[in-house]
Amino acid sequence: MLGRVYAGSAGCGIAVRGADLVAVALRVQREGISVLGRTRIPRFEERPPEEWGAEYEGFLLECGIEKLDATLCIPREDVVWRTLDLPPMSTRELGSTVAWQVPDLHPFGEDAVVHDWVRLAGESDDSTQRRIAAIIARSATINAYAGRFTAAGIPLSACTIAAAALDAAASLHATSPCRPILVADIEGTRLELYGRSPGTPVWSAAIDLGGVTLGGALRLALEGLAGSEEVPAEVAFAGSGIPSDPETGLSDIPLRDILPEPVRTVGDFDLVRDAVPYATAIAAARPRSGLRLNLLPAGRWPSKVFRPVAPTVALVVALGLVVGAQLARGWFQDRSYVERLREETARLEADAASFAPNNAAAADLGDRLAWLRHRRNRATHDLVTLREISQILPASAWLTGLKLDDSTAVLTGVATTADPLLGIVNASSSLVAPRFSMAPARGDRGESFQVEATRR
Repeated sequence: MLGRVYAGSAGCGIAVRGADLVAVALRVQREGISVLGRTRIPRFEERPPEEWGAEYEGFLLECGIEKLDATLCIPREDVVWRTLDLPPMSTRELGSTVAWQVPDLHPFGEDAVVHDWVRLAGESDDSTQRRIAAIIARSATINAYAGRFTAAGIPLSACTIAAAALDAAASLHATSPCRPILVADIEGTRLELYGRSPGTPVWSAAIDLGGVTLGGALRLALEGLAGSEEVPAEVAFAGSGIPSDPETGLSDIPLRDILPEPVRTVGDFDLVRDAVPYATAIAAARPRSGLRLNLLPAGRWPSKVFRPVAPTVALVVALGLVVGAQLARGWFQDRSYVERLREETARLEADAASFAPNNAAAADLGDRLAWLRHRRNRATHDLVTLREISQILPASAWLTGLKLDDSTAVLTGVATTADPLLGIVNASSSLVAPRFSMAPARGDRGESFQVEATRR
């Protein structure tokens, strides 16, 4: 039985799985989810888009659907995932603040990027904070996907990641909203993780299993997911690359305990193997469920919503121009948000005598400015640390993850030999007292390591 499903709606999800695309079409109704069809489109990047676009169109016709905008799920490694704790602000101010921070949140240098963000339902326990999830990708990457699908004649309504799709699907499961979740999606040597717990509303990561054992990767995931609270050491597996006997030291739980199981299926659909395209199709059918993260630029959204009858077109265009002008005006105002805060704070300081000591507005404005100054200084400090880490690490070691907070740095990666890294890190000017937070583990590509150090 599904929770929070009130009306029937169809959706099609397409997931990039290695060199192929896997598409699932379904319908969500009161009585449950009916899978209308599933297909695999091989080597989509090597073939002419018109060729596999025709295959997809034939697939929809077999499903009894003439036309349906699809949601595309791209690999996690194409995207940077960040969670931010921000002071209380309006939605517009939150959007401006996230956009202001984006250049400091990704490793793409001067490349143009696209991003989207969403408030997380389980916000920080601190009532003065708002927890935000943001995803960032190179514009060139998203435009390449969108251009390829346009050439194939496949209209896209959204471009998202597996964590957002799985969150949308899990939100429809009547028994899952409050329980800790960890889903391990394995495709070849690529491991993509989605999780949530009472202390961590949503968590996402991607790991190359060529340099770390599956058990080690999952234990790291549980540490990141737990935060300050204990979570059960259990995992649900998905994908086509699941080992026949995964030795992880964790309890396996059925995926149907997390995702709603369809009441009807056709063809060769398999819930475990096709979990990601299935969840993506649910997200397409129920666009208000889950995280609603969409990297598709607005200019590439399908145009069907702008098909009024002829006499209404002029009115819609006129209204669009007015709204666009207002939005553009707001955007330029947002660009000067920090400067206005500085000016307002100076004015408040000059008129401090006229305010009561408990003036809430002045205190709130001061808190916001203090937070922004802290973020600016923190970004500078982080860049210095990143530059030094890139300089001191030997060529025989490479990072798969780096976590920086105000007081600590956690370096995760693979090295030919991990033991010398403690001495190398300790000799830096930015980090001190390094230690292995987990014992190095020997793999095919070397020793995986996780080093935690205190920031100076």
